[in-house]
Amino acid sequence: MGKVLLVDGDASVRGTLASALFQDQHEVREVSGVEEARRSFTDDDYDVVFTNQILVDGGGLALVEAARKADLVISFVLLTIPGTVQFALESMRQGVFDFLIKPYQPEVVRASARRACERTLLRRENKLLKETIARFDGTGTQRDDLGQLVPSALPPSFDLTALLERAERELIVRMLLAAGGTQAEAARRMGLSRSALAYKLNKYGIRASNQASAAEV
Repeated sequence: MGKVLLVDGDASVRGTLASALFQDQHEVREVSGVEEARRSFTDDDYDVVFTNQILVDGGGLALVEAARKADLVISFVLLTIPGTVQFALESMRQGVFDFLIKPYQPEVVRASARRACERTLLRRENKLLKETIARFDGTGTQRDDLGQLVPSALPPSFDLTALLERAERELIVRMLLAAGGTQAEAARRMGLSRSALAYKLNKYGIRASNQASAAEV
């Protein structure tokens, strides 16, 4: 399950896509143009954006560029028509993850959304790991208050993956505590979708509640 933004000037097209996505319990928001979609980026964190290549106030690729400039981790699916496959392939080289050709078959829409959500989750995890690595200097000393998680000098051979997972787990617990145990707020602070945070809670065996607590299962 992910958070999906549908961008198309045709309400019937949005309805067709939304009906397919609801089968997999995605959260769906519908908008008709570029500017409305850009405003939506500031209101919420999306996993996938389905956008028509031609919109009333611009092109779908403008959204890809806007997301890139804002350093947003989102997967884009381009909606196109027969005869424009070459354009769709060029769009993928510019950062579009996938494209769908009319008529939009429900099973194809659902499969594309699943793949796009998985890609977004992986990209967010990768971004978080890179940010965690950036907290370390050349001597292995961590630069922030998570220093107690690691030794001041790392041995010649160590498990970097395990180290990063420990740091990520501790960060999630702290964010949950700071958010009063509210998963939606913790996810917002970490730049994750709620589905991505739920995945990590399950991965690390963390139980969160609304009573300002977070503990191991």
